[in-house]
Amino acid sequence: MSENLSNPSEAWGRIDDQGTVYVRTRDGERVVGQWPDGDPAEAMALFTRRYEGLAVEVELLEKRIASDSLSPEDAKRAVDQVRTAVDNAAAVGDLDALKDRLDALGPLIETQRERRKAARAQRAAEAQVQKEEIARTAEEIAASDDWRRGADRLREMLDQWKSLP
Repeated sequence: MSENLSNPSEAWGRIDDQGTVYVRTRDGERVVGQWPDGDPAEAMALFTRRYEGLAVEVELLEKRIASDSLSPEDAKRAVDQVRTAVDNAAAVGDLDALKDRLDALGPLIETQRERRKAARAQRAAEAQVQKEEIARTAEEIAASDDWRRGADRLREMLDQWKSLP
């Protein structure tokens, strides 16, 4: 079972004579599993499929974050969870590239966080203007003599007030 680089996945890993499967990363080699008494090609295929599953998971996460379908907090948690899976993966493939792709999501998440913060501030400012208008109108109603219509209008304005952020 000596090292053979005829298969592209073997550029990222190898199987030694005892059936131990290794993955190559920037930090060197690490053991990802055992495949004693088996066909080394089958072992590489299995560990490569595991890598491909992780790559799909990273790709889906990239798409979810790019579409802004996750809150920044949820996105950060998801990135951390996938990073842990990649760090501990029993897989053979370019794990460093997956880590780099996860790292690249950090600035995007931070941009989304800032954009959402600005949008919240904008909504709060707009709500403040609306609340001030409601208060001004309520003061006008309080000064009028038409209590029946004024009471109805005040109830409507209370509902408006409650619906504001």
